[in-house]
Amino acid sequence: MHPTRIANPKAKRPKVKDKALDGMIEKAWEAGWWCRPGGGHACCYPLDGGRMVVVANTPSDHRTIPNTKSAFRKSGLDF
Repeated sequence: MHPTRIANPKAKRPKVKDKALDGMIEKAWEAGWWCRPGGGHACCYPLDGGRMVVVANTPSDHRTIPNTKSAFRKSGLDF
């Protein structure tokens, strides 16, 4: 589990409007990642302190979902 989640045991995962993107955040949260809301986006931090993944609240492009999946894969979380 991410150190920030250990320090904040009552923290809740951020939610985004798009169901597919929200499902990605949920899987990252279940895998122990730290996710925090941030003005129209959610920021997800992996366990090893690697590459942060920024998830849009609402996708504005048809490539948003595949690109976000790719970013999670590059950070070590496979769907």
